[in-house]
Amino acid sequence: MSTNKSRQERIQDIIARTNLSTKSVNWWENETDNIINKINFWENSNDLRAEEEINKLRDRLESLLPRAQVEIQVIDNLEKELNNLLKEINDEKKLKAKKKSNRKKNI
Repeated sequence: MSTNKSRQERIQDIIARTNLSTKSVNWWENETDNIINKINFWENSNDLRAEEEINKLRDRLESLLPRAQVEIQVIDNLEKELNNLLKEINDEKKLKAKKKSNRKKNI
């Protein structure tokens, strides 16, 4: 991320990326829930296609696992970025408080 962005722009950027990540995670959860429900349906079915359908669904579920890893990494990165920003804000507040305290001592 560019260090030239204002703090407000950085906060807005984090919020926007968090919203996108949330939508993506929600999609992933819904997709996996749907697949699991379909697997459960086919497991309780006597239909001759059940085994084939279950295998297809398991393959689809397996294909979603790498996406879960990506989502976890995105969330971890957002959390680190937010923590860094909060630390920066807190350090700045401490510095201002220290300067204010030093001015009072000099008076």
